[in-house]
Amino acid sequence: MERNNIRAAKEIFAHHNPSYDPGTASTLSKCDLHGLYVREAERYTIDHVRACQQAGLAKTIIITGRGKGSKDGDSKLMMDVLQ
Repeated sequence: MERNNIRAAKEIFAHHNPSYDPGTASTLSKCDLHGLYVREAERYTIDHVRACQQAGLAKTIIITGRGKGSKDGDSKLMMDVLQ
């Protein structure tokens, strides 16, 4: 089951980031985490920030969404990414 979750997260990330390539600086300007669970988003955020650092980028945009799909309407991703 874990393998299926990993595969689903990869597909969701690829859908929201179609041209994303961590080895190409020009595609690292933003990272869209829509559709990912918090734990998945944490992993992608860490990997994204590391790729940006290796590429020498000083800033990037991480899109978390507003939390419309959460029970209380708060963005769990935004709070987690900010930490």
